[in-house]
Amino acid sequence: MHDLEVGNLVSSSSSDGSSLNFMDYFYFSLVNFTTLGRGDLMPNGHLRFMTAMEAFHGFLLITVSGTFVLQIMSGKKPLSN
Repeated sequence: MHDLEVGNLVSSSSSDGSSLNFMDYFYFSLVNFTTLGRGDLMPNGHLRFMTAMEAFHGFLLITVSGTFVLQIMSGKKPLSN
């Protein structure tokens, strides 16, 4: 993340973000996408905006897929007029 200059993630347990590895970034993305928002990793810089957009898109995708599944379970044809 440091090479792209979009910001970085900081662990709440330490102020040094250099000890984060790929799985930490993946974990943060998964927690953010599902809008769980645990708060153990915090974004800085422009990464804050990018994570907000990821949470918004995750919320939309989960809502749409849930609605789709509920329509199928209720016996309706999804996406029909």
